[in-house]
Amino acid sequence: MPASPVREGWEVTLSCHDSANPPSSVYSWSLNGLRLSSSTDKLLLRSAQVHDGGTYHCRATNAVGSVESHPTDLEVYYAPRDVRVEVTSPVCEGKEVTLKCRDSANPPSHTYAWILEGQILPHSSAQFRLWPVREVDGGSYRCQATNDIGTADSPPTFLEVYYQPRNATLTVLNPLPVLAGTRVSLHCELGPAHPPPSAILWLRNDRHQASTTGPIFSFTAEPTRASTYRCVGQNVAGFTQSPPLAVIVWYTRATILRKTFLGLGVGLGSLLLLGALGCFLRRRWQRQMAADEEPVVEPSGTFFLRNKKPPHSADDTISYSSLVSPPGSGPVPRVQGDTVVYSVLKRNDGAAKATEGPDYENVPSGPRSRAGDRDGDRDGTLLYAALALSPPVTAQEHAGGMEDAVEYAALRH
Repeated sequence: MPASPVREGWEVTLSCHDSANPPSSVYSWSLNGLRLSSSTDKLLLRSAQVHDGGTYHCRATNAVGSVESHPTDLEVYYAPRDVRVEVTSPVCEGKEVTLKCRDSANPPSHTYAWILEGQILPHSSAQFRLWPVREVDGGSYRCQATNDIGTADSPPTFLEVYYQPRNATLTVLNPLPVLAGTRVSLHCELGPAHPPPSAILWLRNDRHQASTTGPIFSFTAEPTRASTYRCVGQNVAGFTQSPPLAVIVWYTRATILRKTFLGLGVGLGSLLLLGALGCFLRRRWQRQMAADEEPVVEPSGTFFLRNKKPPHSADDTISYSSLVSPPGSGPVPRVQGDTVVYSVLKRNDGAAKATEGPDYENVPSGPRSRAGDRDGDRDGTLLYAALALSPPVTAQEHAGGMEDAVEYAALRH
């Protein structure tokens, strides 16, 4: 038997030697426990192959008996074979991927080379790690395995790299601003992507508005749709969105006029409502104030000043002679302060009116109990709620018999 190992393809002869008397007449061979067809003392392997390697036994037999030889190992060397590239494909850009060069060789391969699209890469191990994966890393890979016997190449293996759209640009096909009621068309242009996006997402104020399979999104312009828009291109590798685009919508002239008149109507209506509410509250306040004042004597008739011309003076006042209290009410109280409350004001009957009309005019009225009414009786009195005091009464006036009257300087209209 030749020295082991042998190279694949060589011619190999195995011989079985024994010592016997009578000499052995029958021989048998086995490989890895399996009996071979040869029955002579020599086993010829014309072209040694990988499957010829293993453990051999020979058995010699004569008339006395048989004996088996010690095991002999035959190792067959061969160049790398079944070279292939193993990789998980496709892979998304930015991820990690490892390419592995697999082969069968004896002795094992000790050197590897990697080729991408015909270009040799600077890597010599059985595994080729890519991290992070880039778009340019995609393509056809081959590996080359080398041992002491020879070199073999793998068939090409394609590494597919997925990447998101490179950019997104949003434009409006209509001139801006647009008039309400017109049709607006937005166009989204996406950069290179693999695989291409199956749909384009449309955002309005960064909220999902619609999805289209094409690059155009159309809608009717309304003031409520005047917003910022974006388009988003998305695939399995990720998404890219465009910068925001502001869509400005103007009202038509008819719409502006309609809304102007509507606003004026609402404004005038509000003013009228506020005016009515103010009058109501004012009357309510006056009634409340009148209810808090002291009661007055209710006369049988009502009078008010008619033709009395105010004198041309700085304080625009009318002078009267005296103020008396109604019958039965007792002396007029003296109050220190700016005001005093009385029930009846009696005019001075000493002045004759030759050219002017009467100072008072009878106004029919029913019984009234509020102090703010201009009530009087048939003797020419006028009802007031409060009057401003004149200067204090002197001792001479008090001695002159004016105990039941208080002199006043002026009465304002």
